[in-house]
Amino acid sequence: MTTITDGAPAPISTYDYTDGSGGDGYDWMDAARADGWVALSCWGLDGWDLGQWPYVIVALRHRPASTGPWQVAVNVEHDVNVRTYSTRADAVAAIDDTAAFYWRVLKTGPASFTPDGPIADRHRGQFSWARLTADDACRGIAAAWWRMPFPKEIDR
Repeated sequence: MTTITDGAPAPISTYDYTDGSGGDGYDWMDAARADGWVALSCWGLDGWDLGQWPYVIVALRHRPASTGPWQVAVNVEHDVNVRTYSTRADAVAAIDDTAAFYWRVLKTGPASFTPDGPIADRHRGQFSWARLTADDACRGIAAAWWRMPFPKEIDR
């Protein structure tokens, strides 16, 4: 039986730029997708930017239990850090912390984000339209957005 230490570094796959081929973050995302990674572009209730593509990319994958079921990768300009977690909740919590870190450093977080305080629930977790429309405070805004007419040039 494999023991998983949450947050422990994991081996990095062959797309970690050690071959000198260069490429950018978009190339990394393409290669990582083939290995089961999903790059996450937005985070939190309202879908705020997660990272700063192509320079900072956060990705998640689910693996068989023998290798650590959940892994989070953070690619910062070719420096790839992969950590393993025993549960999805632990991996999501790590991504919450990563999002908050980059929102503080890059000053790209939501207007309601408090850099010095704890991470609010609305800033945590993966974005989804279902989550957004289920939130009472956002329900009216999301519904109104979907009813907006498209300009004629898009409607063709």
